[in-house]
Amino acid sequence: MIAADLVAQARAARATVIQHHFADLERDVVSEVRAAGIAVWAWPPITKEEIRFAQDIGVAAPMGDDVRAIMEVIKATSADR
Repeated sequence: MIAADLVAQARAARATVIQHHFADLERDVVSEVRAAGIAVWAWPPITKEEIRFAQDIGVAAPMGDDVRAIMEVIKATSADR
């Protein structure tokens, strides 16, 4: 995925947030999109490893069905920072 595509999509929708599949994202893409003033929400990380991956690449928020797992990972990664 190219950051410019995500930025263009968000701007076309006049959105300040874009939601994208976590497996298609990389740290540099997330950084570029965020630098353009657009938050990136990653979906749908299912396992704690996938949630950690999303957090590690700098997304603003992971989105998924297992809210408890997401909160556990967020709390753990916040404590590490």
